[in-house]
Amino acid sequence: MLAVLSTGNGAKNPDLREHCARLIVGLHDPYLRAMLTHLTNDDWTEVLEEQALPIRERIAIALQFLNDRELSSYLRRVMERCTRDGNIEGLLFTGLSTHGMELLQSYLDASGDIQSVALLAALNPARAHDTRVERWLGAYRDMLDRWRLFHHRCQFDIDRGRVLS
Repeated sequence: MLAVLSTGNGAKNPDLREHCARLIVGLHDPYLRAMLTHLTNDDWTEVLEEQALPIRERIAIALQFLNDRELSSYLRRVMERCTRDGNIEGLLFTGLSTHGMELLQSYLDASGDIQSVALLAALNPARAHDTRVERWLGAYRDMLDRWRLFHHRCQFDIDRGRVLS
């Protein structure tokens, strides 16, 4: 396909590029869209912005094909976007750092999933006295109590104590 997109002198065939650009718009498969985009443009920028591709795969592409400056900039943009949108996959970048806690708050605001947020926050002893983490843990404990899941609540508290010790 690459040979078809190029003319004999290495330049891209403009008619074929235009045809591929029209095809890309109608494709539902993000992998095929990404492949055609790269073959048409010979640039990874548009592929890295393909939101239908999982973050981990876009990161693999960025790690392989971007230079250090472009990679740093791209990772920063992805982390900021994940934090803003509450995309929990962004924990790949932030870990359970301060940025990770901001991301978890955004995720909680968007999803209402207190269980995931509390369980993730409970794994970080460095954040044990963070007021936000204490609120999340308290809300999760209250939820378990309201649902009469006392055994699970006790097990959660025991496991949390082990993490902190």
